[in-house]
Amino acid sequence: MTSISQPGVQNEVPYGKRLLPTVLAEIAKNDPNRVFSSIARTSKIGDGFREVTYEEFVRSTNRAAMWLEDLFGRSSSFETLGYIGLFDLRYYIMVLAANKVGFKLLLPSPRDSVEAQLNLLRLTSAKAIITSRGYPVDLLPKASLPVEFAPELDDLLAKGEVRDYPYTKSFEEGRFDPWMVLQTSGSTGLPKPVILTQGWFAALDSYNHSALLDGMPAMPLMKRNKKICGIMPTFGVSHPTVMESEFQEINPRKAAGVILGLCAPVCFNAHFVWAPAARPFNAALVDEMLEVVDANICFLPPSIINELARSASSRAKLEKLEVLGFGGGPLSRQAGNSLCHSTYILNAMGSTELCALPAYKTAPEDWQYLHYSPHHKGIEFRPVGDGLYEMVIVRHPSTDPYHAAWYSFPDKKEHSTSDLFTKHPSKPNHWLYAGRAEDLIVLSNGKTLNPTSMEATISEHLSVQGVLVIGQGQSTSAAIIELRESAAATINTAEARAQVIDELWLYIAKANKDTPSHAQLARDKVVLSTPGKLFLRAGKGTIQRPATRKAYSDEIEQLYKRGEEGK
Repeated sequence: MTSISQPGVQNEVPYGKRLLPTVLAEIAKNDPNRVFSSIARTSKIGDGFREVTYEEFVRSTNRAAMWLEDLFGRSSSFETLGYIGLFDLRYYIMVLAANKVGFKLLLPSPRDSVEAQLNLLRLTSAKAIITSRGYPVDLLPKASLPVEFAPELDDLLAKGEVRDYPYTKSFEEGRFDPWMVLQTSGSTGLPKPVILTQGWFAALDSYNHSALLDGMPAMPLMKRNKKICGIMPTFGVSHPTVMESEFQEINPRKAAGVILGLCAPVCFNAHFVWAPAARPFNAALVDEMLEVVDANICFLPPSIINELARSASSRAKLEKLEVLGFGGGPLSRQAGNSLCHSTYILNAMGSTELCALPAYKTAPEDWQYLHYSPHHKGIEFRPVGDGLYEMVIVRHPSTDPYHAAWYSFPDKKEHSTSDLFTKHPSKPNHWLYAGRAEDLIVLSNGKTLNPTSMEATISEHLSVQGVLVIGQGQSTSAAIIELRESAAATINTAEARAQVIDELWLYIAKANKDTPSHAQLARDKVVLSTPGKLFLRAGKGTIQRPATRKAYSDEIEQLYKRGEEGK
C-alpha cells in the first residue's frame, strides 16, 4: 500500500503562481551573488569555468533587451524573432531579453532541413533572424529576412550600469502570455511550432509543494539544490553549499534544456554549468566532463550511455553517479542492467507541450518503468487493446497546477498524448513505454503489431544504427536494418550481407520471443538498408518513419514481392 504526504517546504512561497522574470529579478535583488550557472572559459575543459551570478545574468538580459529595442523597437503583440547560434548562455539571455521588449523568441533546430526551419519562420511570421558570429546558418541566404548578429557573450556579461527592463505583470495577468517558441520533433513530418507560455514555468515550479509518495519526492524535485552539468555541448553543477552535482545532456533549444538549464536553477535552486560551445558532442566529451566536474547526477542520450558502458574506465565513472538519467529513446537492457545496481537509472519522460511529468522512484531492477502515483488524478492510462494503454492527461483541481498541458492547450478538457504503455507484470502503477499510437502497424488480417520493442532489441547489436519494422496492410511483418557506417563499409557482396543477418539473428530471435506469433519476423523478411541510403531522422535523432518508408518504397515492394513469388 502506498502512502502520500506533503513535503516540508516553506508555505509562504507561492510556488506554482510565480513567473520566471519576476523570480529572477527577486533573486538578483535579494541574493545577487548566488550562482546561476557556469560557463567554460575556453574549449579546454581543464581551463575551468566562469561563474555567472544572478545579478550578472539579469544584467545581461537587460543589456540584450536594450540592444533588441534599438534594433526592433517594442512589440505590443508578441511578435516573433528567430534565434540560431552557438550553444551558450545567450539562448536564455535572448529569450528573456525578447520578453522584456514584448517579443517572443523562436528557437529552430539547425539539425533540421532548411525547408523545415523556413517553414517554422513562416508559420510564426518571424520578423528577423538573430545569430551569433562564427556559427554557420545555412538558411540565412534563403530566409529573406533581416539578419542581426547578437552581441558576444562576454560583452553581455560585462560589468557596468544598464537600464532596467522590469517585468510588471502579475501571475494572473501574465501566465498565458507567450514566452518562447520551441518545436515538435518532426518525426512524422515538418516540425510544428509550439508556443510556451509564462505559465509553463509555473507548472514546473508547482512541484516544490507536490506530495511525497512513500516518502519519496516526484522526480522533478531531484534537481533541488543540485549541481547540474549539461552537455550538448552544454554541462552542469550544484548549489555551492550543498556541493552535489547533476550532469545533463542538454540542448538549449529543447524543452529538456529549458527545464534544466533555465527553470531548474530558478525553481529548485540549482546551478548549471555549460560545456565549451565549440566542442562536438560525443562520448569523449562526456567522459572528459565526468572526469573533471565530479558530477553526481547526469542525463544523457541512450546511445552515449550505451557507448560509455562498454568501456571499463567510462563505466566506472557512470557507476559513481548518484543518478543517471536518459530520455528521447530506449536505453539498451544490457547497459541499464549493468549499471542499475550501482547508480539509480532515471527514465525521464516529458514533452515540449507537457513539460515534466510527476513520476516517482522505482526499484533498481525496474529502471525501464515509469512509476506514477495512484493519488495523482491528472494522469489516466486507458486501454486501447492488446495489453496497451494510452496516457491521457485529464483536468482535476488537485493536480491541474502541475500540468503545463493546460497552458499549452487551455481550451481542452483532456489531452491524449498518443504515448502507449504496458503494465508491470506484478507491481501496480508501474508502466513500460511501448511507443506511439501512430506507430502501431495493422496487418492485413486485422491484427496489430507494436514495432517499438522489437526495434529496440535488435538495435542492441553494436553494428546496428537503426531498425525499421514495417508491415502495414501486409500479411506479415518485415524489418530493414541500418548498419553503422563502420560495419556497412565492410559489406560489398550478397554473401556478406547474408552473413551479417545471420550474426544479427540472435537479437532478432530475442525480439521475436517477446512478440506475439502473428508479428514475429521471418528470416526472409529481414534485409539490410541500401548502401548510401540513410534512414531519415528528425532533429533529435529519431527515425522519421513515414518519410523513411516512402524513401524505401521500392525496396519494401521488392521484399514482399519476393515472398509472394516464394523466393
